[in-house]
Formats: sequence, structure tokens, C-alpha cells
Amino acid sequence: LPDPVDALTGCLARTLTELPADDASILRACDLGGQTQHAFAQAHGLSLPAAKTRLLRARRRLRERLTCACQVSFEPDGRVADHVPRPPPGDARVPP
Repeated sequence: LPDPVDALTGCLARTLTELPADDASILRACDLGGQTQHAFAQAHGLSLPAAKTRLLRARRRLRERLTCACQVSFEPDGRVADHVPRPPPGDARVPP
């Protein structure tokens, strides 16, 4: 069986496109791209506390969206447990 996080890749990519641009930008840079919060803050003219707050809020909104759109469930420690794949955009099929 694939790792639940690996299996979530398609849903994550689609969900990122549905988030506000500021949320998607910081998530892509820091969480997916490995940029430090400090470097992101400097590159975007933010203080470090502002960048940290922005990232925390973006993570919260992403988690809420994944929980709703992809029916992601989480382990008690916060790790992804499972999800229901979403059909591609424009596909009217309901996931199994």
C-alpha cells in the first residue's frame, strides 16, 4: 500500500490551486520547496513573525480544505491517515 501522504499528491496539487494566491505561494515556497521562513520573509518584505503567522494560517486553511474536498482523515498526532481521491476537474464521476 502506498504511503497515505504520497497517495494524497494529486489532491494536494489541485487543492493548492484552489487556495488564495498568498496561501499557495508560502506553502509552495516553505513547505514544498524547502525555503526557510526567514528567507521567504526577506523576499516578500515581511517580518519573520508575519511570515510565520501567514504560514500557520495557510496551513490551517489547507488542512480545512483537504479535510472537506479530499475527505482527508488524520491520525491523533496530525499525520495523514487516509483520503478519498477527487476526480479530475470537469469529471463528473463520484469517487468510489
